[in-house]
Amino acid sequence: MQFKDYYRILGVAHDAAESELKRSYRKLARKYHPDVSREADTEQRMQEVNEAYEVLEDPEKRAAYDELSKVMAQGKVGVRKGIAEALAKLSDRLPAMVIDTLREQWARIVKMDEEIASIERRLKLWLKQSEACWRIAEIPGVGPLTATAAVAIMGDAKAFKSGREFAAFAGLVTRQTGTGGRIKLLGISKRGDTYLRTLLIHGARAVLTKAKDAEDWANKLRQRRVLNVAIVALANKMAHTIWAILTRPWAPFRRSPIKPPALPGVFDSLTRSRSLLLEPKHLP
Repeated sequence: MQFKDYYRILGVAHDAAESELKRSYRKLARKYHPDVSREADTEQRMQEVNEAYEVLEDPEKRAAYDELSKVMAQGKVGVRKGIAEALAKLSDRLPAMVIDTLREQWARIVKMDEEIASIERRLKLWLKQSEACWRIAEIPGVGPLTATAAVAIMGDAKAFKSGREFAAFAGLVTRQTGTGGRIKLLGISKRGDTYLRTLLIHGARAVLTKAKDAEDWANKLRQRRVLNVAIVALANKMAHTIWAILTRPWAPFRRSPIKPPALPGVFDSLTRSRSLLLEPKHLP
């Protein structure tokens, strides 16, 4: 069950007085009353407000909730800081066997975190030593995990005839169905390597939701379509870009325009290669 912050629901501070709680509750009750509000989630919000006020108006329930909220600190950093103190407070209420079991489980979690950190250090070292990895790691949304996984899974990038074939291998292309010459596009196929597809989609999600330098075409697509469609489209393009970079050792990923070299014929080929790297094609 997800922990609910009742103070945040009522919009009051943790040290709010009873009068302040009552005033905030009345204000929210009028706002989310079914006869007044026309929002779709009015009933759910009203239930949360009633539940929060029912707990916080009772001094005993509020004291128990405050203690529980300290034990259930959100985030790994908060748990690490408060786990020892929480177990010490619970040692008088719970059997010693339960406390020892909780300590053992926490020790396993700490050990697992250390092993994950060790694996990540090895991957970062490989990223620095492998030219293919650090070249594709320059792509926004492609980190050490995605870069090393893509290089390890692809092997020889030239085994794929095109970027679309590699995207299809990752399950990032649309399924098609139809009859009588009419073709209907469906969702992505979700075939191929699930792990690589997951990394690409999460990387694309981070670019669209967190990064400030998302490309213009992706932002425009996000305005026209739902967020998940834009995320998959960007992940598809990332797969195209990875294939294009790995099959062309002389073509790094870059956003800035390429200056024309001295030889006129070479610039034409560079321009065509840059279009493969930067222009979104065959997006779902």
